[in-house]
Amino acid sequence: MNELLNTLPQVPATLINAKQGLLKSLASDRTTQDDILFNYLYSKRLGNNTDVRKTIYEQVPKLTFNDLKQFHAAELSHKPFTYCIVGDEKSLDMQMLSTHGVVKKLTLEEIFGF
Repeated sequence: MNELLNTLPQVPATLINAKQGLLKSLASDRTTQDDILFNYLYSKRLGNNTDVRKTIYEQVPKLTFNDLKQFHAAELSHKPFTYCIVGDEKSLDMQMLSTHGVVKKLTLEEIFGF
């Protein structure tokens, strides 16, 4: 998992498919009723005066693998990660998990809020 987060696989066909899927999703997305107000307020909170989806739709065709690679290097590669492992403690090798960093056991209330 760490290798995937730290090293971006170079598969041009995947980028093409992702761009096409995103464009189709944006083209078919409809903002109706209450979502109009909520999207407006969300955009304002992010400092946008226009619908960010329009900007994304215009910029995605121009996106290159080098752009993605630069973003990955700046935002993901070799950054600290936090993992959440949910399971029966008896089934987990806690000693092995601790080799990856500090292990903190959370209560159900801390995870789910009740």
